[in-house]
Amino acid sequence: MNNIFKLHGLPQAIISDRDRIFTSALWQELFRLAQTHLRLSSSYHPQTDRQTE
Repeated sequence: MNNIFKLHGLPQAIISDRDRIFTSALWQELFRLAQTHLRLSSSYHPQTDRQTE
């Protein structure tokens, strides 16, 4: 992964389901420091769910 980040940089946005791990304060702070936007999928929205997997 280090090579990927060196070559392409950090992602601008991450699409995730609403799992508690991504909504925790720790991850929110890491996303803020990395200037990465967390985009949460809608519940029961299969089109977005396919993007997260």
